[in-house]
Amino acid sequence: KDVLTFDDRLFVPYGITKLGPCFYMGWFVGYLLTDTALTPSFKVMGYPYVVHHLSASMAWTFCASNQVMQPLASFPQFN
Repeated sequence: KDVLTFDDRLFVPYGITKLGPCFYMGWFVGYLLTDTALTPSFKVMGYPYVVHHLSASMAWTFCASNQVMQPLASFPQFN
């Protein structure tokens, strides 16, 4: 698949980990939600932090669901 095509595979034949971009997109959303849920309190975390994590989770989920922005979103990741 080329760089401009959404790659929906979890496992790929390239890269160090052989895990596809969709795996890392899901992993990142899981991290954001877990980090927010396990915080002692939203007051301790701060309003901007909570808003950032929740909006980033929604944005990454939207991108994965609609198969858009993956090449740009995955650029700084491992594959």
